Amino acid sequence: TRCGCALGRDYPMPLGGPFRMREEVSEEEERRLHPNDSSGNRYTYKEFIDFAMKRGYDANFGKKCWEEAQPIARTLQEENQQLRQQLQAAEHQLRSLQSA
Repeated sequence: TRCGCALGRDYPMPLGGPFRMREEVSEEEERRLHPNDSSGNRYTYKEFIDFAMKRGYDANFGKKCWEEAQPIARTLQEENQQLRQQLQAAEHQLRSLQSA
C-alpha cells in the first residue's frame, strides 16, 4: 500500500538527485564467461545471481557459477594466443604451398 506522500510536497526533494531503488551496472564492472555457456556471452556477478534466483536456486549457486567463470581479460588473452597460433600455422602452410 502507498502512504500518499508526495516527494517535493510532503517532504523536500533530495539535494543529491533522485533516489535509485536499483543498483545500476557500470560499463567498467567485471564480466566473466562461464565455461558451460555456449553463447559466449559475458555476465556480471549480479547477472549470475539473478540467473540462479530465476531458476529457483539460491544466491550461493550464482556465486558458485561466478567463481567457475573466467574473467574476460584472461579469456581474451587466451583467444588472442590461439588466434596467433592459427595465423602462424596458416602462414607456414602458405609458404609450403608457394615453394612447391
